[in-house]
Amino acid sequence: MGLQQRTRRHWTWTLAAVAALAGCAGGGQGGASGYTASVGAVEPDKLLLDTRDYLRRAGYEIEVENGPPSILIRSLWRAGLPTDEERAAGATEVRTRFRITGRARQMSEASEVYVTTVRIDHQVRMGVGAPWEEMPATSDFLEWARTTARELELQLQSGRGG
Repeated sequence: MGLQQRTRRHWTWTLAAVAALAGCAGGGQGGASGYTASVGAVEPDKLLLDTRDYLRRAGYEIEVENGPPSILIRSLWRAGLPTDEERAAGATEVRTRFRITGRARQMSEASEVYVTTVRIDHQVRMGVGAPWEEMPATSDFLEWARTTARELELQLQSGRGG
């Protein structure tokens, strides 16, 4: 195994440890290369409209939007620059996309809400022209993802009674 491979493996394990510790901080879960969080229970129309609005304002285009009985909104991948931690591990480019899902829950005979989860997928390139791959989520990415999920949650919960 060459020096470059050993260095990459070392950084991968180091970042995995950092991600595991950061994921324990609460709010959501950092995964191998992304972040998942619950963002509350929302009426289906509000979920669709507010999520669409939020993603567009954040610069993401919607690829898939399926309405009730189960809701899935998925954005296209959007390229970005690596964080300092990702760059130190050899990443030259990153991309993210959102997957928002809603599962119906009956509140009463006349009321139905959707328990909503956001998943932010994250991939990196480790060199110009290299294939996209998963990397353990770094603390920089997790901080951004938590903030982003919280912003979406606040938008979805705004204007709700009680």
